Amino acid sequence: MPGEFYIEGKQQKVDITQLVNAVTDLKQSIDSLVVFHGTTTAPGAPDGSTLICIDLAAEPDFDGDLVVIRSGDFTGQSRQ
Repeated sequence: MPGEFYIEGKQQKVDITQLVNAVTDLKQSIDSLVVFHGTTTAPGAPDGSTLICIDLAAEPDFDGDLVVIRSGDFTGQSRQ
């Protein structure tokens, strides 16, 4: 039947709707941890220690928070 599939090993049917709902819940949980989404507006230091984002100038102080780099040479790394 379209929209159903089976996981090998467990041999149980998985409802796609439940799977989509679980992913949505996970995204909402992650988004609740994120304070700001942005894109850099100019290159930072070549060693990846800084970033430049003009949009951050209008935001409150984020001292102590972490930035997770999502693209470029340092993807997946975090910086304070």
